[in-house]
Amino acid sequence: MTKYAIDVRGKFYEWSFMFEGREQDLKDWEADGLHVYKVMGSIPQWAVDLGLTRVWCFFEDLFREKE
Repeated sequence: MTKYAIDVRGKFYEWSFMFEGREQDLKDWEADGLHVYKVMGSIPQWAVDLGLTRVWCFFEDLFREKE
């Protein structure tokens, strides 16, 4: 499973939701008019609050699966 994000635009705001999906379904979602993005990284709020954003990104890049 791969992490994806989908954008939903309301009248006043834009929202983004992350989910796990199968890569073979991506073309069907896009053909149906959805804007789906592959998530390459995410930072939890607690890491941001503690000032650990750079450290988190370093280790996330270090351990990310190579494509």
